[in-house]
Amino acid sequence: MPASTVFIVEDHVVVREALVGLLEIEGYHVKAYSTATDFLNAYQPDTPGCLLLDINLPDMTGIRLQDLLAEKQLHIPIIFLTGQASVSNTIQAFRKGAIDLLEKPVSDEMLLERIDEALEIDAKARSKALKQSAIRQRIDRLTKREVEVMELLASGYSNKQMAQELDISYRTVEIHRRRVYEKTEVESLAELIELVHVIGFLKRSSVT
Repeated sequence: MPASTVFIVEDHVVVREALVGLLEIEGYHVKAYSTATDFLNAYQPDTPGCLLLDINLPDMTGIRLQDLLAEKQLHIPIIFLTGQASVSNTIQAFRKGAIDLLEKPVSDEMLLERIDEALEIDAKARSKALKQSAIRQRIDRLTKREVEVMELLASGYSNKQMAQELDISYRTVEIHRRRVYEKTEVESLAELIELVHVIGFLKRSSVT
């Protein structure tokens, strides 16, 4: 995975250069743009990082860019920067998932703290996405019947209960159960339950 990048979208050249200089001195990898359009044209979703985004830009507002990223399902933590934060902008930014909205001038300490927080959030989200993708690939190996057995197993059904629920023999349940373990690469029921919960695959309530 490539190194994390702090993306900056700021139309005021003095502010933009000051931000770039500060972050590079602190050891961050930085890419800066003067317009939202330039950022959108250049941004590669597989690049981890966060976005320092001015609210008032010449081509579109930062809030509009936030909306566009969401529409395109491009998930990157956003820290808004503004010369004067209106109540409306603040509410919209946070409702749509912004990490923070900082008024200029912001202290170096606070800015760096928020950037580190945003990068950590991004790293965790990407790690979770990779884990879910790997799990999904394993689950995709299962037949429809094996998926049903997996769901029932994770819901706490015994082999006997599964046989009754699916109207199949006890022996057939055992075969499907073994194949579920083999294809999902788990060695215990606890691992299988964790796998199912991670992918959000569990649809049945647990049997009491």
